[in-house]
Amino acid sequence: PGEGSRKAGGGMAESSDNVYIADLPGDVDENMIRTIFGAYGTVVSCKAMQSKFPGQKGAALVRFGSTDEATWVVTNLNGNIAEGLAEPVK
Repeated sequence: PGEGSRKAGGGMAESSDNVYIADLPGDVDENMIRTIFGAYGTVVSCKAMQSKFPGQKGAALVRFGSTDEATWVVTNLNGNIAEGLAEPVK
């Protein structure tokens, strides 16, 4: 368990502790990810992907401390605004 990744909008049926989060600010960095998503679970590791051109959103891969934490984030934050952000994430 915990080997696959899951997209916040649905994705794999198998539970995973790794979550792909889209529609983040274009200047997203690991500090921002740990600060925002650390409020929802233990961030074991993360990779921030900044936008490559103006108007593009950022994204991140976030590995949480457990599949339960990751599932909670997917269930509760998909399409919603995480604390510390101005726009909904997917």
